[in-house]
Amino acid sequence: MKKILWLCLVVGLGGCAMNNDLLSGQFSSITPKPTNLSGYWSGSGGPWLVTIKFNSDGTGLMCQSYNGKDILDKIKTVDNIIYNQNNLKLKVVSKTNEKLILKADYYMGATFNFTPDPLLKNASLYCESALK
Repeated sequence: MKKILWLCLVVGLGGCAMNNDLLSGQFSSITPKPTNLSGYWSGSGGPWLVTIKFNSDGTGLMCQSYNGKDILDKIKTVDNIIYNQNNLKLKVVSKTNEKLILKADYYMGATFNFTPDPLLKNASLYCESALK
C-alpha cells in the first residue's frame, strides 16, 4: 500500500511540473513582439480542430472546436513562443510556407502541425465565423 501511495505522489508531483506553463499566469504582463508569423493556420491539437490567426505585430487569436465546444482566445507571440490567454504556452519548432510545427512542453512534449488556411476552409464553422 505504501508503494502505491508513493507512486501516486511521484506521478502527481510530476504532473504539476509538467503543467507549470499552464499555471504561470503571464499573459497580461507579456508585451508581444513583431513576428514573421502571419495569416491563418489550421491543424489539430489533440481532438480539437484549431485555427490560429497571427498578426505581424505579435498579437492574434486562437480558435478551437471539439464536440460542440468552441473556444476563442487571444494570443501574443514573443521570440517564437506563443502565449495563450488561458496560459497555454507553445514553442514554434519550425515554419515554412507550407507547414508550421508547434510544441508544448506539457502533454509529454506533444507537437502540433498546422498548414496555411487563408480562406479558412479547414476551420470549424464557429472559427471561420469568429476569425473573419
